[in-house]
Amino acid sequence: MNVHSQSDCNCPTDLRVPEILRAIRHIFIEKGFDGASMQDLARGSGMSAGNFYRYFRSKNAIIEAMVAHDLGEFRDDFARIMTADDPMAELRTTIARHLTAQDQGALWAEINAAALRKPEIAALCTGMEAWITDRLIEIFAHVAHLSEDAARARFTAHAGVVVMSVKATAISRAAATRADVDALMLRMIEGLLDEVSHHAD
Repeated sequence: MNVHSQSDCNCPTDLRVPEILRAIRHIFIEKGFDGASMQDLARGSGMSAGNFYRYFRSKNAIIEAMVAHDLGEFRDDFARIMTADDPMAELRTTIARHLTAQDQGALWAEINAAALRKPEIAALCTGMEAWITDRLIEIFAHVAHLSEDAARARFTAHAGVVVMSVKATAISRAAATRADVDALMLRMIEGLLDEVSHHAD
């Protein structure tokens, strides 16, 4: 599934794009999607407004680029998991890291709030979650020694709940850090992953 449209982003493959995205993440977190102006974002990136518009014509284009950038990181995660000696242990470690990433959660809290008002952003978020769910099912198929179709029939709900749990916990941490909630959510996810692992035994 391709969740990244290049229609509004002039140069998504430019080497400066990841640098710009890192520089402006905090602007969205501090001011919100609607509150952050393109001028604010240009200043945050250390660029003139004219130069910034060469990279991104709109805030939607910035969100598209952020989704594409984060998907690139997730692809690296999943490649590492699939080639690990113990894929499920590597998956558990990766999930724990994403679940407790507070700055990431704060940004995605703003993006998801914007998704409630903007269908095009909602489509990006939905596409990203579907892509991650598909990758989890591939891992489950590999670990449980099942065909992908069999794993999809058996474990789609497991993958969906893992994605929703990580997303909800990360976003909630944007408002308040709750170590007890994080620990409980991790135990719940561990239980879901144990069901997959036990199928392979």
